[in-house]
Amino acid sequence: MNRRVLMMNRRGGAKINGLVALLVIGFLIVLLMPVVQNSRGPHGPGNACMNNMSGLAAASLSYQAQHQGRFPTCRVEIEGNKGSWVISLFAQIDRRDLEWKWRDGNPETPHLDLFVCPSDRPSGAEQTKPLLSYLCNTEVFRPDEALKLSEIRDGAQCTLLISEGLLDRAPPMRLYTMTEPKQIGFDSSGSMSDHLSSRHRGGVNAMFADRHWKFLSYKIDDDVWRQLVNPQDSDDPEYEGLPDDFN
Repeated sequence: MNRRVLMMNRRGGAKINGLVALLVIGFLIVLLMPVVQNSRGPHGPGNACMNNMSGLAAASLSYQAQHQGRFPTCRVEIEGNKGSWVISLFAQIDRRDLEWKWRDGNPETPHLDLFVCPSDRPSGAEQTKPLLSYLCNTEVFRPDEALKLSEIRDGAQCTLLISEGLLDRAPPMRLYTMTEPKQIGFDSSGSMSDHLSSRHRGGVNAMFADRHWKFLSYKIDDDVWRQLVNPQDSDDPEYEGLPDDFN
């Protein structure tokens, strides 16, 4: 009798241990799901896209600190060769070799991972092109004379600095290039979807002037869009600031 009870106790204990193990595994899955979703969701593979934009924002802030407080312009011309806003940042990303090539009249520029969202990563012959996934706010990076950080009167935390943008949204969804002679950027006109696009679902990653990031939905209100891009709309007496539910 005692032997039978002992066997039953052992079996019961094994079942309890199995249930505890299942509960622990389930708990771990619940904890890990947000991490997996963030790495595969609308914010891009891992956080590499935001890391790229954070690096570009840091380079832009470093540039303005070294140039009388002014940001780069949204387009540049060096020795007759025209290019996009990122050409000005070669020194800040430790690529002075490329800066000197441009100054020597040689604008050949290689592909740089920092300038391309992982979701836009090219293949084949496209891998050698100087592609660019990111656009600047042309109301800060003005074409003739960019703003100073101190001139962003709405506050750096409320003003977009950099975001994603494709040359065209329809397949094959081509990217801009760093050596594009035209202005590459966005402004506060129209809707966000008139300017920004990405391969992420439902919107784009964006970086603010204080280097915090946010995923912006294509459904964002047009008035909110204008407030995010215009760095000085707080000068308007009717300015009410961003809605409380935006943050």
